[in-house]
Amino acid sequence: MTLKALFIHSRKEEPIEKKEIDSLASKLPAKIGLISSIQYLHMLNSLSSELRKRGKKVFVAGQVLGCNSVKADKIKGNVDAFLLLTSGKFHALPVALKTGKKVYVWHPNAVLEMVDEREIQNLKNKRKSALIKFLSANKIGILVSLKPGQEKLNEAFKLKKDFENAGKSAHIFIADTINLQELENFSVDAWISTACPGIALHSANIINIDEINVLQ
Repeated sequence: MTLKALFIHSRKEEPIEKKEIDSLASKLPAKIGLISSIQYLHMLNSLSSELRKRGKKVFVAGQVLGCNSVKADKIKGNVDAFLLLTSGKFHALPVALKTGKKVYVWHPNAVLEMVDEREIQNLKNKRKSALIKFLSANKIGILVSLKPGQEKLNEAFKLKKDFENAGKSAHIFIADTINLQELENFSVDAWISTACPGIALHSANIINIDEINVLQ
C-alpha cells in the first residue's frame, strides 16, 4: 500500500520594519538578486519594492534549496550579489559555489551575514578531491534513493553498465535514507550519488551524477 504525503506550506510571518530595510540597503551593492527559502518566499516582492525605493536594482529569482540553486543561476549575470532570506547558511553555500557571486544571508529583523570566501574554497577543495578519487577509482558505488523525486534507478543501471564496459567494478546501493556514515562499511574507492545533490556537496568521497555528466 502506498501512503499519500501531505505537504503544508508554512509561512514565517515577520513584518520588516523600515529602519531595518534602511540598514539593509546601506550594506548591499547596487544590483541585487533576491532569493529565499520557502518560509520567506511571500516576502520577496514587498522587500524588492522597498529596496528599489532606496535606489537598488533588484531581480527577484524566487525559491532556492540546499540542493538546487537553478533560479539564482539564471540571473547571476544581472546581479552583483544575492540576498537570501533564510536562517543559517545551508541554502546559501550552494548558491555561492555555483554562481560565483557574493551571497548575503538575512533572517528578517536579524543580523546580515555574508558567506565567507574560506567556506566556498573549502567546498571547492572537497569537490576537487572527490573528482580526483573518482577518476582513479576501480571500485565504484552508485547511490540510489527511494524518496519521491530523487529516485533515479534507471540512470544508476546505465552508469553501472558504462563503468563495467570501461573495465571497472560498479555496484548499486539502494536506500530510502542514505546514511553517509554507513558507507564506510563497504570496500568502495569512490561513490556517485544519483539522489539529492546536497548529499555530495560537503563530501570529499562522493560526487553527484551531474558532475559525471560534466566530465563526459
